[in-house]
Amino acid sequence: MVHQLILISETMFTLFPLLALVFCCTSIYAETVIPLNGTHSSEINGNGYAFNIPNFDGIDVNPDGSVRYNPLNYPALPFDPLDPEADTAPGTSFNFGTITYNERALTESGKEFIPATNDMFDFDFSDYSHALGNELDIRPPTAGGISINLLDITGPGLMFIDGVPVSLNFTAKVEWNPTLNGFNQTFSPYTGSLEVVNGTFTFSMSDGPQNWKIGARNVDFEFDLIVTVESLVDFSESVKLPSIVLHADIDEVTLTILFDETTNHNYQLESSSTLLPDSWIAIGRPFSQSTHKSPLKFATDSQIGRFFRIRETRLMEQLVVNKIRK
Repeated sequence: MVHQLILISETMFTLFPLLALVFCCTSIYAETVIPLNGTHSSEINGNGYAFNIPNFDGIDVNPDGSVRYNPLNYPALPFDPLDPEADTAPGTSFNFGTITYNERALTESGKEFIPATNDMFDFDFSDYSHALGNELDIRPPTAGGISINLLDITGPGLMFIDGVPVSLNFTAKVEWNPTLNGFNQTFSPYTGSLEVVNGTFTFSMSDGPQNWKIGARNVDFEFDLIVTVESLVDFSESVKLPSIVLHADIDEVTLTILFDETTNHNYQLESSSTLLPDSWIAIGRPFSQSTHKSPLKFATDSQIGRFFRIRETRLMEQLVVNKIRK
């Protein structure tokens, strides 16, 4: 009979509790990733561009000595970094990052919240940095990047129902750093704000110019993207939309928003001249009954009809549409 001898040293005895601790700790931290996917986005100003650096790429000098610049501006997502002006099919999906949270913080029973933190977010706006790299002839164009930090975060954060994420709400200050090969290219970051209302992200980056390390001074930057992550839109409650009342005269139209009932929902006013699904442009920022400013005034146009609608920022397309013609 052959006997197999197993030698267990004192060192191995000390390893057993250590290995047990490692396996135990590994099971405690269960991270879950939510992709930030969307199918439509817009921008606050309605100028067709969500990203704009107007005074960085000098091309020649005017007779008065001022510099003429090639404006570096790109549309709301999605777009092709190699051809930003090319049309994109309506409904094309895109991704702008991820949210990671620890599901062990949840009991998975009823309504729960996990506060938003900077470490939870990994934003991906590489389409903008790649488009910028192509236009500035950076080699390779993908060497450029964007680093984003969230500060002073307030609000409930991620909301869960029975352990399932259903909504995201918070506000934060934003630091935006353009990078090259991982190194910041401005002496100080661009600053602005981010407001997330029921899964709709509204970036507002235009607090002031910054000096770049390559010698460019007082370079302006604007980023005013509005994008909704449909997986973080809470449809759990039915919504009655506010009413729109219009009064037109020769020169302008006065638009008044009336709330028929008390509500804590958030809404977006939009306009279009064609009523096509992808033609709606956001006017201002999302608002609630307590934050809206009414009435609003718009100049009339004798050639172009204009439509308005209000939508609940949960993407429930209940529309209030009114057409204005002089």
